[in-house]
Amino acid sequence: MKLKTFLLILLFLLSIQSSFAAITYSPEYGWRWSQLILKPTAKEQLTYCQELEGKKQYSEAIAHYKLLLKAYKTSEEATEAYNRIGELYMIQKKWNKAQKYYEDLLSQQIEETAKVIQTLNKKKSKKKKKDSKLSDQEKQLMFSVLLRGLQKSGEKDKTNNPLLQIDITRIFTNLYTIANAYIDGARYKLVGTVPLWKQKSKFLAVYSYILLRAPNYEFCPIMQKTIALYKMEKKDYFGAVSEFKKLSYDYSLSPEAEDVSYYLGLCKQKSSKGPAYNQENMDFAEANIKDYLLSQPNGKMVKQAKIVELQIIDSRAENTLIKIKFFIRRKQWAAAKMYIDELIAKYPSTTFATTAKKLALKHEEISQIQN
Repeated sequence: MKLKTFLLILLFLLSIQSSFAAITYSPEYGWRWSQLILKPTAKEQLTYCQELEGKKQYSEAIAHYKLLLKAYKTSEEATEAYNRIGELYMIQKKWNKAQKYYEDLLSQQIEETAKVIQTLNKKKSKKKKKDSKLSDQEKQLMFSVLLRGLQKSGEKDKTNNPLLQIDITRIFTNLYTIANAYIDGARYKLVGTVPLWKQKSKFLAVYSYILLRAPNYEFCPIMQKTIALYKMEKKDYFGAVSEFKKLSYDYSLSPEAEDVSYYLGLCKQKSSKGPAYNQENMDFAEANIKDYLLSQPNGKMVKQAKIVELQIIDSRAENTLIKIKFFIRRKQWAAAKMYIDELIAKYPSTTFATTAKKLALKHEEISQIQN
C-alpha cells in the first residue's frame, strides 16, 4: 500500500514538472534531465531558443520551442516555433520523427482552415445550419482553398491563429527533403540515436502525401516520375504504368513527361517477355515506342527506345516461331507453313526467320505445300 501511494505521489510530481522540465539529448552532454526556462515574453523565449540552437543544443531548443507554444500559443513567435521544431528534428537526422511532426502539423492546419471557412460562410449566409460540421473530404478541399487563396486574401490575418500563418511551401519543402533523405539511405534510429535499417521505400508514402495535398508544388513532376521509375525498378510494371500515366495526365507540359511514352512502352514490353507474352501488351508497347520516336526524335531515350523496338520485333518473331513448332508437333503442316511465311515476311532480319527457313526445308510436308 505504501509503495502504491509513493508511486502515485511520484507520478503527480512528474506531471507537475513536465511543463517546466524535459529529458534532452546532445552529443556533448548525452541524455540529461533539463530544467525548462520560460521567459517573460514570447519574443524573449524565441531568442532563447535560437541561442540554444546556436550552441547546437537541439533537443533543449525543441523542448523550449514546445514550451513557447504552450505558454504563448497565439503569439507571432509561435509560427516560427512550429516551423523550427520539425527542422531541428531534421538537423538531428530524426527523419521519422520529423515526418510525423509535419504530417500532424498539416492535419492541424486542415482543421483550423475548416473552422475559418465555416466562420466565413456563416457570416456570408447569416443563417445557422443545424449541422455545420465538414466531412474529411470537405476539409481537404478547404485546405486546397487555403493553399490557393486564403493566405493571399488576407483572411488568415484576421484569425490570430499562428497555425494559419505558417508558410505551406516551407512545410512541403521540408517533407520533400525528408523523402529524399530516405532515398539516399537514411536509417531508422532506435531511440532517435542508434541507426538500424535503411528506409528507402518510405519516400513513396511521403511523395504521395505531398502529391495529394499540393499538386501544384514545384517538385511534383519530379516526385511523380521518381515513384514511377521506382516501381518499374521493382518490376511492378502494372503499378509503374499507372504512375507514368498520372505523370502524363497531370504534368503533361513538364520536362519529366517528355519520355513517358518510352517508359510506358518499356513497362509493357518487360511485362510480356517469355512465357508472359501477351499480344495486347506487346501492341501497346510497340505503339508507345513508335510514338516516342516520332514525337521526340532528339529525346534522351531515343537510343534505348530503338533497342526496345528491336526487342519487340524479336519477341514477336519468337512467339511466331513457337506457334510454328507447335503446329509441326501436331503435324498440321498447312498452319505451320502459314506462320513460316508470315515470320519470314514480317521479320526477315531476325534469327528466328532463319530458323523458320531451316524448319521448312527439314520437313518435306511443308516445302511441298503450294502457296
